[in-house]
Amino acid sequence: MDVNILNLDAVRQNYKLGKVIFRVKMSQASGIAAVAPMKKIYRAAVLFWFIAFIVSIITGIVLLFIKNWIWGISLVILGFVINAANRKSAAQFIIKYSLENDDYFRYALSREVLSIHNKTEDSQSMKIVNK
Repeated sequence: MDVNILNLDAVRQNYKLGKVIFRVKMSQASGIAAVAPMKKIYRAAVLFWFIAFIVSIITGIVLLFIKNWIWGISLVILGFVINAANRKSAAQFIIKYSLENDDYFRYALSREVLSIHNKTEDSQSMKIVNK
């Protein structure tokens, strides 16, 4: 798909009408939302929760050996829950900001993080998918 000839206004209109869906690659969502030319508030949120994920994993591993093992395992599990929620939030930020900003829309499409699909009767109306 050639991103430069894509009529973004028509894509936005079809998205609002429910004729097309956006899919975001969850594996790349956090990375592109944190460093790409996105609003500072979105970048800050993604970076904050990424740091919370890293700190909880490291603290959980340390607590496994120093303190009661249940606290360590609980923090490691909490870290992975934070990471999953952060990825989903980053994907939602990508969709929202792509609808607001033409340049970012083209950027996300060219990096193949965001893709546009026609909505069919048998397809799920999921806007965020794991890939």
